[in-house]
Amino acid sequence: MSNMFSWSGLTYEVTQDTLSDIVGCYSELLRRERAKPEPDMAFIKETERAQEEMMIMYHDLYLASEAEINEILLKYAPISRDLWERLDRQDIEG
Repeated sequence: MSNMFSWSGLTYEVTQDTLSDIVGCYSELLRRERAKPEPDMAFIKETERAQEEMMIMYHDLYLASEAEINEILLKYAPISRDLWERLDRQDIEG
């Protein structure tokens, strides 16, 4: 019986989810900033740039080696967590 479980496949999917979460968090941050009476255009521009970078990385992930995927996950998982916590704090603070 072959083992259908693949750590590399799981890591790939978790990395996809992580990058997708970051894109979604950036979308929410952009929505909130644009809703302000005086939006910070520098913040909007930088966030849009970072969001585009994540989308490109997400779409190009299938080209990455297993080692590159691991590096991406290690680098961006904490960023995803920090963005979620930032959004949660903003929700709590109103």
